[in-house]
Amino acid sequence: MDSLLPKSEEAEGVLIARLVLEPFLTGSVANKVAPEDFYVKDYRDSYKAILTLTESGRTVDTLSIAWVAGRRIDIPLELITPGHQGDVVEYAEQIKRTAFYRRVINFGEKVQTLGLSQDEQVIAKIHDDLQALVRGFEEGTLISPNAAVDAYFETLNARSLGLIPGLKYGIERIDNLIQPCGPGDMVIIAARPSIGKTALAENIADNWSRESNYPILFVSREMTKEQLLD
Repeated sequence: MDSLLPKSEEAEGVLIARLVLEPFLTGSVANKVAPEDFYVKDYRDSYKAILTLTESGRTVDTLSIAWVAGRRIDIPLELITPGHQGDVVEYAEQIKRTAFYRRVINFGEKVQTLGLSQDEQVIAKIHDDLQALVRGFEEGTLISPNAAVDAYFETLNARSLGLIPGLKYGIERIDNLIQPCGPGDMVIIAARPSIGKTALAENIADNWSRESNYPILFVSREMTKEQLLD
């Protein structure tokens, strides 16, 4: 089961190596990821040592990390390749996300164990764990159901006021249900044969041709030009 847990071992190694080579970056990730978010023990202990050294104003290198950790730790400097020169904050956020999902799994296993044992105090015993899990939500990336509902109603309101940019579909019921089509969007119309998928696509394409200043390319692999224009 442990091998199936979400983890970001490469991201952890890259982040540690970057902080050893560029310790001035530590401040940008210190509030993004905590030592307990690391899955690999060597990386977890290395990060804890780096934070300790940084807070005390001491030099961060492999020797000082080993001194603080109380043992020699191999820092994966070989992971620093041209493809791993990205923003260290992105690595930190990736580590934080996978740690959150591991906690979700652990929480679910605890609930299952208590449920199977028919423990009458199950609610009381999982309350604190649930609260800790909720506090682990990342602002802007992981949101609570209540926040998601609030955001959805805000979107509906903005849509009704015409504040969301994009091309409308030209059919009131559809426009009231989904957002306008924007750059890079792919819309799939799926239904059983002879339901009207092509007719719907034609109506949408016709509306888009009138809404935008760009030509519309309509491609059909099963209908002729005459059939489409009929």
